[in-house]
Amino acid sequence: MKKQKIPLHWQIFGALIAAVIFGILFSTNYVLSKKSLKELSSEIKDVQTFNKLQPIVGLKFSTEKSFEHKLKSILSQKEFVSTKNMIIKSAYFNPALAWIDWMGIVFLRALKMVVIPLIFLSIISGILSIGSGRNLGRLGLKTIVYYISTSVLALIGGLVFTDLLQPGKGTDITGVELITDVSVQHRNL
Repeated sequence: MKKQKIPLHWQIFGALIAAVIFGILFSTNYVLSKKSLKELSSEIKDVQTFNKLQPIVGLKFSTEKSFEHKLKSILSQKEFVSTKNMIIKSAYFNPALAWIDWMGIVFLRALKMVVIPLIFLSIISGILSIGSGRNLGRLGLKTIVYYISTSVLALIGGLVFTDLLQPGKGTDITGVELITDVSVQHRNL
């Protein structure tokens, strides 16, 4: 009896369903534990900011947005802007992710390992299939013309759409402070 193989599209769909179920069962929480707060003590130099985080130690937030909202309510705007990313990173908590994290790491490393030889061999194969040097010169000229023309079209398109849409217009930047001192501070690592 011949073993029937599951088509690729059904395998991908099954993996997608499994990932959704895993995400629902083992959702990410944001918890500022004593351990993560201790790690933050070396990064947050302002003692007042650090002390303001004490009341939320151990509280569990189910979404990043709710955690951000709580941080905004206890920190000043300046403190929030300067420390938000490092606090959220240290509060990210999903122990179930450690069970499957290795699969993604192995997959990405395998992709990185294959990409360079694949591109290199594709370029060599393409050059060898061209044939004579005359054809190579003609193809090189066409490639340069194509590259320059698509770059110019992209540049013009970007400028036109930026002028029409005006992204950032009306943005409230009152919380942003003007930096006048441009001296560089060095950290000992």
